Amino acid sequence: MLKSSSGASISAIQVRPEMRIKILDEQDLEKIHQATLKVLEEVGIKFPSEKALKVFAEAGAKVDFKTKNVKIPSDLLMGALAKAPRNYTFASREDQSLDLHFDGTKTYFGTDGTGTKTIDLETRKRRASTKKDVEMMAIISDYLSSISFYCAL
Repeated sequence: MLKSSSGASISAIQVRPEMRIKILDEQDLEKIHQATLKVLEEVGIKFPSEKALKVFAEAGAKVDFKTKNVKIPSDLLMGALAKAPRNYTFASREDQSLDLHFDGTKTYFGTDGTGTKTIDLETRKRRASTKKDVEMMAIISDYLSSISFYCAL
């Protein structure tokens, strides 16, 4: 049984069954893929982690340490993807029947594991996330039947 920071019991977050969805055809997927490669190479993506910035720089990406922006050349990205495993599993701590098998045939919906910023529910202002925010999102996610996993990295 999980405990909140206030000591209240929280039920373990259950995994929902996977869904199988195919909305786009191969041509549409290729267009999205090419557009994504272009954005990552020409615009880049912000990484707030110094460690991540160093890893990208060492791998050959164009890193601006001041703005924390990383531009990833298409050949670098595609080379990394070619080395990545085609299948992997998120193993449940409780029961193998709750394992999530990522093999390209299923769709799982989960939460953002790197939500370093949040919108304060009372002030409606953007601010850094707190442990209390992570706790609240875990509780909310537990009640959403469409969420397959909760990620709070």
